Amino acid sequence: MIVDVLEKKSRREVAREALAEILASSGGKLLKPEDVVDAAADPDHPLHSEFEWNDSAAAAQHRLTQARTLIRSIPVIYVREERSKNPHEQNPVIRLRKYQSLPSDRKDGGGYRDVEEVIGDGNMLEEMLATAKSEVDSVLRRYGIFEELVTEVRAAMDKVKPRKKKGPK
Repeated sequence: MIVDVLEKKSRREVAREALAEILASSGGKLLKPEDVVDAAADPDHPLHSEFEWNDSAAAAQHRLTQARTLIRSIPVIYVREERSKNPHEQNPVIRLRKYQSLPSDRKDGGGYRDVEEVIGDGNMLEEMLATAKSEVDSVLRRYGIFEELVTEVRAAMDKVKPRKKKGPK
């Protein structure tokens, strides 16, 4: 039998197997992050390299995660001046994140823009809408088992017409 030397397990496959083992060793009902970290603390564990073990570097990464969470937690409320023609829509209030992260900004290290700036620029608004549609598609794929719901949401999304792109102000 010939075995291909390059026939190596992918990182995802290694993680899947290691997580299944951790779940099984904890009783097989609930996979807890603290169990994963405890197992991965062993330098020989296949998940060890997935974690930052330098406490200073890990603390800095954690603070960045906390800052991102804080930035994303700030809402802004818009009230529509006109009621929608959709009879199912009862509330003219739209809640958005005050600060938006656009894919084009992530290419250079990332950051967040004030949603008013994004809404005021046709290209950025189009990018935000495309991101929203992509996120909805991702949720629909994740919950594809609920066929009726997915069909209804996709039909509603198909009714959303793309806006004409405007140049920057």
